[in-house]
Amino acid sequence: MRFRRLQSRILFFVLGLFAVIQGVTFLAVTAANWRSANQQIESDLIVSGRVFDRFSQARIDQFVVGSRLLSGDFAFKEAYANGDRETLLSAVANLQQNRIDADVMMLADADDYSVIIDTLHPTIFDLEYPFPELIESAEESGEPSSSLGMIDDRLYRLVVVPLLAPEPVAWITVGFLIDDVLAADLRDLTLTDVAFLQREPQGNYTVLASTLPASLREALAKHVTTQQPGSRQRFSWSQETERFVALAITVGEQLMVVLQRSLEQALTPFERLYRILVALTLFVLALSIVGAVLIARSVTRPVTILVEGTRHIEQGDYQHQIVVSQNDEIGQLADAFNQMSRGLTAFQRYLPIDLVRTLIAKGIEARPQTRVATILFVDIEAFTNVAEQLSPELTVTMLNEYFSAVTRPIEKYRGVITQFQGDAILTVFNVPTDDAEHGLHAVRAALEINEVVKQQTFAGITLNIRIGINTGEVVAGSVGSENRLNYTVHGDAVNLAARLETLNKEYGTRILATQETIDILGPDIQHQRIGEIRIRGKQESVTVYKLA
Repeated sequence: MRFRRLQSRILFFVLGLFAVIQGVTFLAVTAANWRSANQQIESDLIVSGRVFDRFSQARIDQFVVGSRLLSGDFAFKEAYANGDRETLLSAVANLQQNRIDADVMMLADADDYSVIIDTLHPTIFDLEYPFPELIESAEESGEPSSSLGMIDDRLYRLVVVPLLAPEPVAWITVGFLIDDVLAADLRDLTLTDVAFLQREPQGNYTVLASTLPASLREALAKHVTTQQPGSRQRFSWSQETERFVALAITVGEQLMVVLQRSLEQALTPFERLYRILVALTLFVLALSIVGAVLIARSVTRPVTILVEGTRHIEQGDYQHQIVVSQNDEIGQLADAFNQMSRGLTAFQRYLPIDLVRTLIAKGIEARPQTRVATILFVDIEAFTNVAEQLSPELTVTMLNEYFSAVTRPIEKYRGVITQFQGDAILTVFNVPTDDAEHGLHAVRAALEINEVVKQQTFAGITLNIRIGINTGEVVAGSVGSENRLNYTVHGDAVNLAARLETLNKEYGTRILATQETIDILGPDIQHQRIGEIRIRGKQESVTVYKLA
């Protein structure tokens, strides 16, 4: 990913790292909460299964004890022997309602299994006992037997106890109804939702009783599968957005008890942790943003200052200095930048600014280039005689003042001084940077130099100068050894400009120019033709003009 600003990159990576860390944290917390909730539910379901077993066994034991007490009652036996049905019904009702809280009680004859008393049908006589297999099981084992049974299309858990006198003369049957009330009682004990499902002949299950609403009852019945009697199986199921973890306990061939808890409800205690985590995340995010911005600014501000400084250097302002009040690597970089700027400033004093820019842009060892340029050669008249009358110190002072005054018009008109040769100055126009009016600029620079020298004194000394101007093809480039180079121009056009400067002495003039330079001047520059002149070292004569 590309960024145009360093600050954006820092913000992106800091906040991105924060987002990744928080995302991993959320995933880890969510996974831990999910795992903890499932483990807690599984543990609760196991406990609930044990509670259900004990509850069922406690009810059966209670029924057995109560039935045995009734069967051992002499008055009850006597009433049975006398056929006193009213007394028998009263005793059974008293036991059912006040002692064992049973939903149904029956008294059946031991010989023909005919029902003598049925608390569900107290006014109906001579009913056939509906569960002969229970009595047969008790007769074979000699112990009370227990099973499930349907009475009036309702499922009961039943237990059979003999009425002994001293041999079994009748059988007492006690049972509790499997309904929503029983499911609610179990939920109060187990703290889990309870459902009783009956297996149909086709193998599917229907809900007999449950603490679940009607919509969930139907959904639960579709998720249970057939199991072996006495088995226990954990499974999960969902309805719309709610998920459940359940434990199925198979009781006999027909009944399945399902204990279950909602996973969403189990996760409710963790919602507070989520809210705290979200609030903490938002708080830390705000701090991270502020911190990232401050860090980014502390890093990018000095970098921005450095970038602005490099732009000043690029534009030729080599004296530009930057201020970064840091002692770290960025501060060291700023110090190095300032040292570079001072070095370029010093370098600029030895080379023209345009040349410095070109050398920086193209490289000091750039390939030489051939092009048409205008050469201006200026020299002090009778400099040797002047220097003999001055001390060395005053001579240097005079030359420095003179060069400073002459350099200003040259730079004004985009000329490049390539050499200071004693008291002489070699200047080129249209090299190294392009100048479409190089001839005009060279002439105007020469005229202004002449006026400046006439109007000034240098270290108190009046000077006269001579200038030669020529336009022609030159070769510009770096010349020198491996360790030291000099940027200069070469060619016959350069030599001819130097010859014209010398000719000023013969004609008593200050500025001479060739025909090639005059041809590219505008009409505003006045000039006077001197004529065809033979120049030493050239076979053909040169047309020369006087400018001043």
